[in-house]
Order: sequence, then structure tokens, then C-alpha cells
Amino acid sequence: MAVSKLFAGRDKDMDFIRGLLNHGFINKDRLNDFIQGVQIDEKQKLAAMNRLAALHQK
Repeated sequence: MAVSKLFAGRDKDMDFIRGLLNHGFINKDRLNDFIQGVQIDEKQKLAAMNRLAALHQK
């Protein structure tokens, strides 16, 4: 679910992911592993990883 929200990239989805990270339900490395496992265009993977990196910096 978290990975699909990263691919969608809506503000409410990013808030959800931020909450998961802040409360320790998931971590950046695990999400990156899941993103890499999705069979989707590499541009979309990169966009999701960039969104995650931006969230993790805040």
C-alpha cells in the first residue's frame, strides 16, 4: 500500500507515508527495496524514490 501511494504522489499520500516513517512502521530502505521490486517504468520508479527521499529529509 505504501509503495502505491509513493507512485501516486498525491499530497494526502505523502502525508500517509510521512506518518508511517515518523512512527517507525516502515523505513526508507525497506520502501526503496519494495519500489525496486515493482515491475514498472524506470522513470516512475525514480519519481517514487525521489518522493521518498524528499519526505525523508523533512
